[in-house]
Parts: sequence; structure tokens; C-alpha cells
Amino acid sequence: MNTDFTRGLQSAKGWFLLTGVFIGMGLLSSCDSDDSSVDCSVVNITVNASVDNADCPEANGSITIAANGGGGNFEYSIDGTNFQESNVFANLESGNYTVTARDGDGCSAEAEAVVESISDVNFTTVSNVAAGCGGNDGSLTVIASGGDGSYRYSIDDSGFQASNQFDNLSNGLHTVTVIDGNDCQTSGEGYVISGISFSGQVSAIIATYCAVSGCHVAGEQQPDLTVFANIQSSASEIRSRTQSRNMPRGSTLTDEQIAAIACWVDDGALNN
Repeated sequence: MNTDFTRGLQSAKGWFLLTGVFIGMGLLSSCDSDDSSVDCSVVNITVNASVDNADCPEANGSITIAANGGGGNFEYSIDGTNFQESNVFANLESGNYTVTARDGDGCSAEAEAVVESISDVNFTTVSNVAAGCGGNDGSLTVIASGGDGSYRYSIDDSGFQASNQFDNLSNGLHTVTVIDGNDCQTSGEGYVISGISFSGQVSAIIATYCAVSGCHVAGEQQPDLTVFANIQSSASEIRSRTQSRNMPRGSTLTDEQIAAIACWVDDGALNN
């Protein structure tokens, strides 16, 4: 056999073998690269949303999404379907939104965001008829302003009415809601007074049971409850201690007397 030809075959065979190794190594490397999927269950992505509320009845609210972790290169959504590169969503109506941040590997996290409707409607209330302590003869008038000027009124989650006056109310706090013609609304509290008088009812209780020798008088136990200013400044504590029956010392008030003190304090501890 031709020696040069044999050497040529051997040389060629060696080249093919080496080439095969390199090809094989390349295939193995390529296979490893294709098997690079990310397990999103172990990816830590945090999402936060800051909100600018909408001015009722405008759709001018906005949500800004902040995301960290994951594979970076986030894209964002407020409906779970449509994604964008910007993390800011503008011209939004009031409502509840589920915001989503999705990283470059397709892993995502969600957070809740609420765009509230800020109304220009405001109101104050006037308790023009006392309910009586524990009674239900009270009346409340609602005075509204702002918005479009056409108002409807509700109290304690009742239906809305055109009249701004509510009758037959118990003394104490009531939830008031005012809505205008654009369906913009605001809610708050209105207080119906009991009408309890310090001079007519509470003063005698204090003088008989508290502002007595050995108790709350000058030179003895403080405060001196013979002075109205001291009674007024201590009104909340007097209310609490009489209701828990820790006051007066050595005596017992009736339920009606305890209620009268509480109603007077809740009305504002007035010098009336």
C-alpha cells in the first residue's frame, strides 16, 4: 500500500474523529443551553403601587408600580392582560386594580391598588332638636356645598332623599352621606345632642356625691369639683369612672344619673 496514502487516510480519520468530538461537545453545550427554564415558584419579586386619586367625576387618577427582584427588565399591567414597559398608568377612573410586574423570564407578582374618588362635596350638620338622653326625638339638618349643587342625602346607610333634614333620631353619632348630580359623594358623621343640661341635671349630681368633704373639694382630693372649669376639664375621666362605678367613693349612682353624666359629656360638656 502506498505509504503516503495510508498516512493521508490516518490523518483524515484523525481529523474526522476530532471534528466529531468538537461537534458532540457543541451539541451537549447547546442542549444544556436549551434546558435553562426558570422556576418562577422560587423567584422573589416584590411589587408596590403608589396611587394618585381621581377627582370625581374625572378619570384623572394614576398608578405607579415599583418592582424589585426577579430577572429585571420588567413590564407592567393593571389588567393582567395588556403589558407595557412604562410603570406609570394615567387617566384612570376610581376603582380597584390588580397591578402586575413581569420580569424578563416571564415570572410575575401582583399587588392590589385602589384609586379613590375625591369629591368636592362637603357638608356640615346642625343638631337643631335634642333627642333626650337615650331618646329618639332628635333632628339633624345637613348643609352641603361644593360639587354640582344638586344634592341628595342619606343617614345611617338609608336610602337617599331630596330633603336635607332627618327626624326621629337617637342622640349620638350618625353616618351622613351626601351625593351630587355627578354621583360624587362624601360621607362623615353628624352628632345629635341629648340636650342634657349641666345646671339642670349634672351639677346637682356632682355637688351631692363628689364635691363633698373628704373628697373633691379645695384642700383635699384633687381636682376641686366645686369649680366648673375643673369639672369641664375632667369631664371625660368623670364619665369613665362613673360608668365603671369607681366614682363616687362610698356611694352608688343610679343608672339614670350615670347616663345623664355620659350624655352631658358626649354633648361637649357644656356650661349650659
